[in-house]
Amino acid sequence: MNVGLQDALNLGWKLAAVLKGEAPDKLLGTYDEERRPIGKILYTNTLAQVALVTRFDPGTLALRETLNQLLKIPTVNHLAGELSGFDVAYGADAKAAVTAGQLTAGVRVPDIELVGKAGVSMSLYSLLVEGRWLHLSFKPGASVSGPEWLRSTSVQSLAADPSDHAALRRVRALLVRPDGYVAAVDQE
Repeated sequence: MNVGLQDALNLGWKLAAVLKGEAPDKLLGTYDEERRPIGKILYTNTLAQVALVTRFDPGTLALRETLNQLLKIPTVNHLAGELSGFDVAYGADAKAAVTAGQLTAGVRVPDIELVGKAGVSMSLYSLLVEGRWLHLSFKPGASVSGPEWLRSTSVQSLAADPSDHAALRRVRALLVRPDGYVAAVDQE
């Protein structure tokens, strides 16, 4: 279900941008590029899970028990992120960054607490509810740019202080797509 919701969100913001005339039609082609590999992974995982839970021969039962033990080890258990859809990343560099706990283009941004310049605390995800791009500056004057077609009126900008989140320790500025994925990042 999570992957299906991510499919809808990925296509939804792109379709809205194209229909509003804020993005070129070619943006819609990125849906297939980004989401088809995720669908293939889901398909393969589903086949494996069905095989594990529907067979009761001694070999499959032993395999199921071995996997149950392995899934208890956080460093080995990459399946939790894959099955939940929370480790979905677009591109090989982004996939490696997820594993390393870093932010780069194509990585889903974590929901962090931000403190705006007026001292108001808010969650990053609460700023995405309008379906707009989000530009966050964590250091004075820091900025990143998005695609050439992105209009400034489509971007919500905020100068903020991040909470002490490990992934943001060296980040100076961040551009987040409407679906919560990093479009660009400026790091020290």
